[in-house]
Amino acid sequence: VGFDPDNSKIVLTYQASASKAIVFQNAYTSTNLTTENFLGFTGGEVTFVNQAIGSEVQFASGIEYPASTFDSNSNKIVIAYADTADSYKGKALVGTVNSSNNSISFGSATIFETGNTQQISNVSFDSNSNRVVVAYNDAGNSNRGTAVVGSVSGTSISFGTPVVFENATTNYLTTTFDSNSNKVIIAYSNGGDSGYGTAIVGTVDSSDNSISF
Repeated sequence: VGFDPDNSKIVLTYQASASKAIVFQNAYTSTNLTTENFLGFTGGEVTFVNQAIGSEVQFASGIEYPASTFDSNSNKIVIAYADTADSYKGKALVGTVNSSNNSISFGSATIFETGNTQQISNVSFDSNSNRVVVAYNDAGNSNRGTAVVGSVSGTSISFGTPVVFENATTNYLTTTFDSNSNKVIIAYSNGGDSGYGTAIVGTVDSSDNSISF
C-alpha cells in the first residue's frame, strides 16, 4: 500500500489475473477555513467527501513481491517488484495519481536487478537525499542481501549500482527511513548467522545514487 498525501489517496498494488494497481479514497469530512471560523465564529463550509475507488490499472503481466512508497519530492508513487514474466528481474515504475477521477497512470518500467530477485522489502523514501531505496534477496547472487538506490524524474526512475550488504542468505527484509539521523535501516533474518534478526544502517549518496553501510 502506498499513500499519496497530496491527493489524499491510497494506492493498492496486487496480483490478480495480472499485476494491477487501484486508487482508493476514504470518506472524510473537510472544512473550508474562513476568517470567521478560524477566529471561532460560525461560518465556513463543511463538506463530506464520499468513499471512492477508481478503476484497476494493469502495469505488468505477472509479478511477485510488490512493494511501494510515496516519493514526496516528485509527488509520485514508486512500485518495485519481481517480474515473473521476465525471469524474475527486479523492476520498478512510477505512478501518477489523478485526484479528479481516482485514476493512476504509469511510466515505463526500469530494471534495477537483472538476476533472480526475491523478497523485495517495502520500498523506503529517503527524504534527505530525495531517493528511494529497494532492499531484496538477490537469488542470482547466492541469495545475498542487496540494496539499490533510485531517483525519480518525471514518470521515470533511474538506479545506481546494487550494493551487497549481507554476504549470506537474507530473508524477511524490511526497511525504514530514520529522518532524525537521515539514514536507511534494513532489518532481516541472517541465514549466515543461524537466522538471527539483524539490522544494518545505510547512508545514501545522492550524487551517484549509491548507498554505503
